[in-house]
Amino acid sequence: DGEDDSLWYSWISKDGRLIGEEAILKLLLSPNTLFPATLTLIDDNQETRSKLLEIGVIKYLKSMGMTLLVILLIVLALALYFKYTASASKNKPVKQVKKKPSKSRKTTKK
Repeated sequence: DGEDDSLWYSWISKDGRLIGEEAILKLLLSPNTLFPATLTLIDDNQETRSKLLEIGVIKYLKSMGMTLLVILLIVLALALYFKYTASASKNKPVKQVKKKPSKSRKTTKK
């Protein structure tokens, strides 16, 4: 196996049909389904390697769902935080500073 070898790809379905000849197989799958396929690589020296794979969208959808849920919860928490901090600062009573009586002596007129 040299570094300059060209590779040919073949994707074969479980029933023996050729379903692709590109490095990346593009399929339209229903959620929660697994599609068994065999990937075979052939190089310039006609050496072959094959691997049976199960292609699916299950793990991807689960991880995307959890990511979206976490983002949604963070956005909701931030919205509530800003809503209540803004309304709390609007409703905050203004503190009035009371003047302390001065300790100076009052003079009375006689």
